[in-house]
Amino acid sequence: MKKILLALVMGMMCSAAHAQKIYSTDRAYEADVKVFVTDKEYKADLIVFETDKDYRAKASENKGIWFFTDRPFQADKKVYFVDKEYQADLIILYTDKEYRAGWKKNSKKYLLGTQASGLNWIGRLDWIVSLRLAKITKTIK
Repeated sequence: MKKILLALVMGMMCSAAHAQKIYSTDRAYEADVKVFVTDKEYKADLIVFETDKDYRAKASENKGIWFFTDRPFQADKKVYFVDKEYQADLIILYTDKEYRAGWKKNSKKYLLGTQASGLNWIGRLDWIVSLRLAKITKTIK
């Protein structure tokens, strides 16, 4: 029983770190982060490289390599693109070179981490399973 629960927890942790998948929403209230796209690097908080392959974007690294999903439930974060810089939580600059992607201002890094809008559903399941596992191991001892 312990081995099964441990395997389940490990599998969930691995699946949570597959990709930094982004969904662009048309409604500001649905977004986790409001984003403004700039054309000046000195204004950017993050330089983003957009990839067409989800395995190239690693959420665990949070390096600005984004893969846009077609459905909101597939995304790690939902973003809303704003028209004015002052409306944004995060200012990004797009690049066509993957090696240029990365954070210019580390103080904003938390916005795209899993803690920015609470835990995602995989994180919640992981948390629940780890609590149950802790209770089970206490009763076994």
